[in-house]
Amino acid sequence: MIVKHKVIDTNVLLLDTSSLMSFMSPNQEDRVIVYIPLPVIRELDQFKNEDTDRGKAAREVISQLVYNLRVEHGGDLVSGIKINPNYVVKSLNFLPLPKTLDQSVSDDLDGLILKLTHQLQQNVPGEDLELVTNDGSLILQAESLGIPANHWKKGEIVKQEDDIYKGWMEIEVPQELIDLIYRTKSSVVPLEEFLRLSGLGPKTQIFPNEYFVLRSNPSSSVLAKYVYEKGVMRLRDYKFDKIAPKTSEQSFVMDALHDPNIHAAFIFGPAGTGKTFLSINAGYEQVIPSEGEKSMKRMPMDRLFITRPIVHDANEIGFLPGSQDEKLAPWLMPIYDNLLRVCEIHGLTDELDSLRKAGHIVVQNLDTVRGRTLPNIYFEVDESQNLTRSQAKTLITRMGNKSKIVFTGDLEQIGQKGITRLNNGMVFLSEYMKNSPLTATVYMTSASCVRSPLTKEALRYLP
Repeated sequence: MIVKHKVIDTNVLLLDTSSLMSFMSPNQEDRVIVYIPLPVIRELDQFKNEDTDRGKAAREVISQLVYNLRVEHGGDLVSGIKINPNYVVKSLNFLPLPKTLDQSVSDDLDGLILKLTHQLQQNVPGEDLELVTNDGSLILQAESLGIPANHWKKGEIVKQEDDIYKGWMEIEVPQELIDLIYRTKSSVVPLEEFLRLSGLGPKTQIFPNEYFVLRSNPSSSVLAKYVYEKGVMRLRDYKFDKIAPKTSEQSFVMDALHDPNIHAAFIFGPAGTGKTFLSINAGYEQVIPSEGEKSMKRMPMDRLFITRPIVHDANEIGFLPGSQDEKLAPWLMPIYDNLLRVCEIHGLTDELDSLRKAGHIVVQNLDTVRGRTLPNIYFEVDESQNLTRSQAKTLITRMGNKSKIVFTGDLEQIGQKGITRLNNGMVFLSEYMKNSPLTATVYMTSASCVRSPLTKEALRYLP
């Protein structure tokens, strides 16, 4: 029998409150002991009173430990709570530490976790031990001390970034298929025929609202998408809109944002690709009537709601001077920049304040959404790469009838501790919901950078 020792960091528990039960060995004869260091329990205690998603997650973990595990399975964390004969959850408390290690490692939270894990390693020589954390810095520190450490693998939605669903593909096809898409009634080609003519083959999986750049030669191409249970159809031409797409990827984005049958869109892209701007503009156009339509047109949605996760300690925000709006202003400034630009284009620059006061445009902290039902709104979530899976699930399940939610983000710009390119909430939603006809994903590349020639060159040359 192999004994496996797993020491769990706080960020793993907060990312998924059910993670405590995720270390079962595929070999039923192996014995697994999951350790929660005392500093981790103390950190959970610090977070539990926050009126944030982090506070909610901390409360759930504590409740799970105190009530679910102890009451259901008996025992305590010191001696160990036996989930089954070969799976035990217990605390990792302070032990006598080697003086050399005590002097070389700090006494902050990470340092205490390292000291406890190192001492445990000395007490179980030759046995399988691993520190599980989503903090890359802690992994490096652990490895420098000879402690095996890894990200929480079961928290990673895909194995590598190349596996992330892109939502579109570019393929070389016979001219016959392009001609067929142009001339077919309603421009719809049955999926089976599309797979045959394109050369993709009948076993290729095409997801609802997946987009295509179809080319037969450099001068003959068409943009298309698969409409669930109908077939592949030519994409609407947006070039005559007030804001027109400049690349094929932006055309896909505009379709995902404006199609009333798509209720959740996941827009990935590097800096300068226009993802946030296009989303806010699409929301604006579906909420605010143009000058000539104000008295005669019922708009599809009632409000444009915009938010973004705050990559900061909630307690530090509390110490800032001013009202809640004033405290959050620095983090929400990029949203206002895009709003002002959209209002400028639509000739309503002076009306932004009045639109906000009337409740047509709402810019708020992410944590205000919990516990609400939000019907008939367009909801833009900026910087979604910094969402936890719990936050992402909370947001998408708050949407009421006739609402649309758009997640925009850049996987190169993750700033939240414990969140990675492979475990964040945006990838979580896109991957798990790609089979739904109510969702669409567009993964833009640097080819769609339109901010400036300098930004495009920076994305091209800088590592």
